[in-house]
Amino acid sequence: MTAGILPKDEDVAEDRVLVNTEYDDVRTFIISSAALGDIFAEKVRALLVRGMARDLYDLWFLLGKGVEHDLELINRKLTLYGRVYSHEDMIEGIAGLEQSWKRDLGALLGVDILFGTVAGYVVERLECVK
Repeated sequence: MTAGILPKDEDVAEDRVLVNTEYDDVRTFIISSAALGDIFAEKVRALLVRGMARDLYDLWFLLGKGVEHDLELINRKLTLYGRVYSHEDMIEGIAGLEQSWKRDLGALLGVDILFGTVAGYVVERLECVK
């Protein structure tokens, strides 16, 4: 699948998801979405390139759901920006988000999730990506 909203119309792996609802008048349907591995790699790229608190939150969420990282895929995505994955860059990028964490996510989430908890979990889980 080629998604025009992605940089340079890059190819993205696609998953087809069966959606069941609790409503009798809505039939089961299938949606196409980017594969979770691609979404994860996109979020790594986004955090390293634009550095937004929501990207850290999304990585934390995806890791918590058991999504695995693929260094080759991450580096393919970063190549569009002339970069390669570095755990040290990731640690630095995450640390730079502490000041904006509560301000940027507080209203979106409606709950207070501690930056240190999320940052520590993501750093630890990505430690083996080298």
